[in-house]
Amino acid sequence: MKTNLLPSETLETRGLVLKANTERGANRALWVLTPASGVLRVLAYGSGKVTSSITGGTQVFTLSDFTLLARRGIYRVEAAVCVEPFRALTADFTRYSLSAHLSEVLCDAAPAGIDCSNLYRLAVCAFYALTKPERDPELVRAAFTLRLLSDIGFTPDLDGDALFFNVSEGTLAGKGVPLTPGALAAMRFILSAPYEKLFSFTLGPDSLQVLTGVCDDYLRTHIGREYPTLNYYRQISVSNQSYFEDKDQ
Repeated sequence: MKTNLLPSETLETRGLVLKANTERGANRALWVLTPASGVLRVLAYGSGKVTSSITGGTQVFTLSDFTLLARRGIYRVEAAVCVEPFRALTADFTRYSLSAHLSEVLCDAAPAGIDCSNLYRLAVCAFYALTKPERDPELVRAAFTLRLLSDIGFTPDLDGDALFFNVSEGTLAGKGVPLTPGALAAMRFILSAPYEKLFSFTLGPDSLQVLTGVCDDYLRTHIGREYPTLNYYRQISVSNQSYFEDKDQ
């Protein structure tokens, strides 16, 4: 029997689920970050059902081994085996909202069809760091942002002794955003550290505030857009901080 359907191809890959949207009934569309092919939009039929064999491996912020069936550029999940569920991210609303922001940035920075092995490693290490109670989410956010921008071609030039950062040029200058010595040292560490140790440094509150501000400005300047998920994360962080301050009084 003749058919006009193109032959299907099978892709086996490990991937990090960045987003999941309900399509129709129990079907969902996933955005999965893969090392070799960037962010792929894949269809996960029936994954909204508790009884589905792919439900566990297709949850948002889950690292899984996928078997994908591809036809005409459309990917469908045939199998998904969970490797790391990152449950701590869904149990803490602050870290969950920050993970959503990191995912949104990754969807912009890792288009489908190109090698994104560095961004994949960065993302997995960042998600692991966010599961650790001792890791400050703000430090993780700043380090992730600056390293991601460097990895996609916006590496700043931090040579020199000036304590001002020109956001547009990505250089130290006589005027610009003021830095503290601690923030500048942290920026230099972020650009050179192995991914596995990227989030292992500590920083005082004043320098951390400077660092996050600089990284936010750098992201906005070179990606060219605002992120609603970042604004939401900030609101959640402020609300949580106010809540715990009130309890301590």
